[in-house]
Amino acid sequence: MQRTTLVVVYMNIEPLELSFGATVTDVKLAAISDDDFTQLSNAWLDYALLIFPGQNLTKTEQIYSL
Repeated sequence: MQRTTLVVVYMNIEPLELSFGATVTDVKLAAISDDDFTQLSNAWLDYALLIFPGQNLTKTEQIYSL
């Protein structure tokens, strides 16, 4: 199965090269819309693991994001 980089609106979803999963950049998890959440959920179903580097969520933001 060939993996390609998927760019969604302003998020960049890049598959990991040597394993399953993908790195998601150019997104602020504390401020995503319902459509963003749906796109991330679909990416999670495709890759099983999503890595969000540089996210510094407060405890409140982590709970609110659920």
